[in-house]
Amino acid sequence: MLKLKQINVSQAARIIGKFGGARALSRALKRAGFHRDPSAIYRWCYPKNKSGRGGIVPLQALNEIKMAARLEGIILSEIDFCAVDTVIQKRENVESEE
Repeated sequence: MLKLKQINVSQAARIIGKFGGARALSRALKRAGFHRDPSAIYRWCYPKNKSGRGGIVPLQALNEIKMAARLEGIILSEIDFCAVDTVIQKRENVESEE
């Protein structure tokens, strides 16, 4: 049986996912002439109470990301830059107990 599960996806997670992960984003930024350590990129997804950014990408990094995306041929939409979490539905296989 299929079940739909709702997942909240932050701005940082959406952008990092489009590049294929924090390390891939770091490499793309480096090719665009910017330096962002992968550990700093991971911290964008951490909650604020754990020294993170709560899912929000720093404003200066957004401009760098736009340039890197252009150079890499990665399409980012307005929703990717929206600071509000988006809800997606994911299908899961659930074994029925009969």
